[in-house]
Amino acid sequence: MKVKRRIVILLLIVFVGLSTTVYIFLQIRTRHAQARALSAAQARAVIEEAARQQLLARQYEELTIQSLRRSDDVLLRNLELENHIEALEGKPIPNRIAIASIQNKWISDDFYKSEEDQISTQIALLKRGDAYDRAAIESMEALLEAIAAQRMANARGNEQAKKDARKAVDQARQRAIAVNEQLLKAKKTGTH
Repeated sequence: MKVKRRIVILLLIVFVGLSTTVYIFLQIRTRHAQARALSAAQARAVIEEAARQQLLARQYEELTIQSLRRSDDVLLRNLELENHIEALEGKPIPNRIAIASIQNKWISDDFYKSEEDQISTQIALLKRGDAYDRAAIESMEALLEAIAAQRMANARGNEQAKKDARKAVDQARQRAIAVNEQLLKAKKTGTH
């Protein structure tokens, strides 16, 4: 009887000890999960703030481009008016090249804007897809930034800035192509 009692007491002590250990383990695990969740929440907040600032920067760039386009529109109207006056006076029309240059700038801006929209859509699709790959998204985002800079340089009309922006776009495009080719190879070989 005494042996059974000792065994029961020992089992009870072991059970209490194990229960306490499991309880402490669960508490530690819960606290770690809370800490990770807090860290994830803080990281999410930082990412959301960066995205908000990036959106504000893009909106500012868009407003700048629109204001430059409006000033070009006023210049275009003045040049066209000058041409009409010259035509009425029977003189040669002097502003054809300047008018064509402004119109070409607008066509280029429309092209760059559509390219930005397409790349933004591709980035959104990459982020939503099953094959979420950070390198592909980063290379596409770099390309998007380069095109935005090219669009701004085009709007400002600075030839050297336009040349530098074209070079940056070409480099970013080549990088995005290389990253995507690597991903395709990895998927084909099953190493991704």
